[in-house]
Amino acid sequence: MPPVLIHIESLDDPRLADYRDVKDRQLAGGFLDPHSDPADRDAPPVPGRFMAEGEVVFNMLLTSGARIVSVLISTSRLQPMRAKLDRLPDSTPVYVIADAAIEALVGFNLHRGLLAVCQRPPARSVPEVAAMCQPGRPLVVLEDLANHDNVGGIFRSAAALGAAGIILSSRCADPLYRKSLRVSVGCALHVPFARTNLWPADLQLLRAEGIRIIALAIGPTATPLDAAATHALTANHRVALVVGTEGPGLSTGLLELCDDRAMIPMAPGVDSLNVNVSVAIALSRFALPKSE
Repeated sequence: MPPVLIHIESLDDPRLADYRDVKDRQLAGGFLDPHSDPADRDAPPVPGRFMAEGEVVFNMLLTSGARIVSVLISTSRLQPMRAKLDRLPDSTPVYVIADAAIEALVGFNLHRGLLAVCQRPPARSVPEVAAMCQPGRPLVVLEDLANHDNVGGIFRSAAALGAAGIILSSRCADPLYRKSLRVSVGCALHVPFARTNLWPADLQLLRAEGIRIIALAIGPTATPLDAAATHALTANHRVALVVGTEGPGLSTGLLELCDDRAMIPMAPGVDSLNVNVSVAIALSRFALPKSE
């Protein structure tokens, strides 16, 4: 049975409270904004909510297993999306509102007339995500990446190129922040991830699992990427690829935990790439093609 459509006439309708001037930090529960007070960053993750925007993300949402609390859709998008809306449980409220009204309620038209408030999945632990790592299916470890575009782009690359999962330090941007989710084209709903507050100490848990930690970093001891990947695949190693911010790079404490360094050879005069590009190149070497 398809969900019941609820036509909303007034922007003051209390049923729209979840969509009215709601900020991501109000939805995220314990996953804190990286620009928040550092004193607040030790709070444990608590399941909260997130907002999905647009048809592309909504399509990924439908196959993610995440619980959709409600949907808000403009009248012009109702018929094109009707078949997909009919896949929702009949208990899911679908609020229908005029196009002009949704713009007044939400603001910028990045949502393309379709939004959904969803329950954030329970937080995964580092050991849980580490257990998913296999030879040819590396983990990606992010240190202090506060840019939502980079985090979203890395999740998209991880999904496309066969990463097993992602581990984030507590200063990283939220993968389910609206912009991150949009840039990831919804892949952040499908790639397993864990956030850790014990940084970089929790990465010792990867070593306990027998995972080799490889820093993507330049330096005199760094191995060219292709050689490092060939060695890892030939030796059947489970691998975690570690990246940091494009300015400071990886912290000293994290580098000390790494077993190896790998670098992407570049033309003279250039020593770095965008971090999402670097991760994509590295995964294309370390990850094996998925079998059908």
